[in-house]
Amino acid sequence: MSNDSITKDKITIRFVTQKLEWITEDLNTDFMVLYTNQFKEGDKVTVIYDPNNPKDFTIETKQTPKQIKIILSIARVVFISIGIYKLLSGS
Repeated sequence: MSNDSITKDKITIRFVTQKLEWITEDLNTDFMVLYTNQFKEGDKVTVIYDPNNPKDFTIETKQTPKQIKIILSIARVVFISIGIYKLLSGS
């Protein structure tokens, strides 16, 4: 294990464009809501890409918009609660 406090699993995507070009690139997961082992090697995914720049792509995840809203709502409540606690406790 490395000294990094956070390690990210690399997800490599390979797909064929409508122009029959093979694209093999690592998925940029910076702003994606993914959970550990959501995808296994060989899983089929839906790829959304820019036809003018196929290396600019993303995938559809298994989370529904409702799940994402629930996750973000829980996070919001947690952060607000921490803020209120710190405000009231004087720390």
